[in-house]
Amino acid sequence: MISSTRAPSARVFTASLLALVLGVGMYFDFAASNGVPDQSAAALAGELANASASPDVRRLAQWTVSTQDHGGMPFIVIDKAGGRIYAFDPRGRLRGSAPVVSTAQADVATPPGRFEANHFASARGARIVWTHGQAQLALYAAPAEPAGEQAPARVEDRRMPDGSLQVGAGFYRECLDGLRTQPSIAYVLPETGSLERVFGMGAGHPPEVVQQVEGTRRPS
Repeated sequence: MISSTRAPSARVFTASLLALVLGVGMYFDFAASNGVPDQSAAALAGELANASASPDVRRLAQWTVSTQDHGGMPFIVIDKAGGRIYAFDPRGRLRGSAPVVSTAQADVATPPGRFEANHFASARGARIVWTHGQAQLALYAAPAEPAGEQAPARVEDRRMPDGSLQVGAGFYRECLDGLRTQPSIAYVLPETGSLERVFGMGAGHPPEVVQQVEGTRRPS
């Protein structure tokens, strides 16, 4: 026969264990929503400084990680004015950067904004495609490996009217090729205008994109 005096002790033990589990869960929820993004953004600041990233690249990347705007997905930042691309892993750590050049027709600008991966379009060719509304961003590997840290040698004679960009084959293979089959985000910095306007940074409204229309000319 089990003594009834042991029942209260068992209930106390069970209640204590439940409180411990809930406490640990609340701690990790707090860390995930508060501490971890801040720590990642702090580490990213040093990585971007070492990569000599522009102030706008630094601001956008740190804002993205701090707010988790990338949704825990890998993402890229394209600095058209500086002619470089930056690739980040799902934690927001910098994987690498490389020169990038436009292969679009001269009268079509690659639109700035926030783009989401389009796996259906990516599967139809040797490129990675991101879309936002009617705007499209396509990224190709250069036909031949460029020498050293130079930009891709010569873009293809066949120009493409879709805001296409091209990077060195080595960088594409090492840092970007996996994005063809997994969710990711692409941020294209504006050459003119503010980051706040394009990406809604701290403005309390969703990011917008300059819709790309075939034949739209670059701003003079």
